[in-house]
Amino acid sequence: MQAAVAPLESPASYPIGLALRYQLLAHVGAGQTVSLSSMAVVFEASESLPIDRPVKLWINWPVKLENRLDLTLEVRGRTTRAQGHRTTVEIQRYEFLIRPAA
Repeated sequence: MQAAVAPLESPASYPIGLALRYQLLAHVGAGQTVSLSSMAVVFEASESLPIDRPVKLWINWPVKLENRLDLTLEVRGRTTRAQGHRTTVEIQRYEFLIRPAA
């Protein structure tokens, strides 16, 4: 009998695809969120990432502040699970930042 594998997404997660950048040690990459919850972010990148490592994410938030200022959700956390190119990050701290005008 095989042990059940817990899903990468938590039961209270919301499926949403948003562009993101990440920094894992000195490595910087890009990807897209698969789902978000108050406790975790699941995202896909072009490569597999190691687990149990500190990571920083910058997610392009879809809603503007005061309908005019672009926001970035900055997340600091740890990679807790990886399956192929999909990684789960446990959120330890987050902050909304105003994204500089292009």
